[in-house]
Amino acid sequence: MRELLSETPFGLAYRTYRIWGEFWHSQESTSKRTPPLYRSGRTTSGGALIIAPCSVNEVEAFIAFAQQDTSIKYKIEASELGSEWIGFWCLFSVTIKESY
Repeated sequence: MRELLSETPFGLAYRTYRIWGEFWHSQESTSKRTPPLYRSGRTTSGGALIIAPCSVNEVEAFIAFAQQDTSIKYKIEASELGSEWIGFWCLFSVTIKESY
């Protein structure tokens, strides 16, 4: 079960999804649905790369909401994933902040 520890890419992805769900349930919306996330790989620093079926503005709002957890860093990596990705998609990374 080491892969689900919070400092591994899988663990970061699951941790991010929990915060993602909290974000979407806090929104003023008639639908309380949480968009899915897709873990597409890992960063060179051991973080997780995640694809969200949302616009850059929505992911930026999520990142602002998620910054309350000061141990994790979120960064938008790309807002266009290629012609085979139809609709709004955003790639972002999640990494553990290094403590000094």
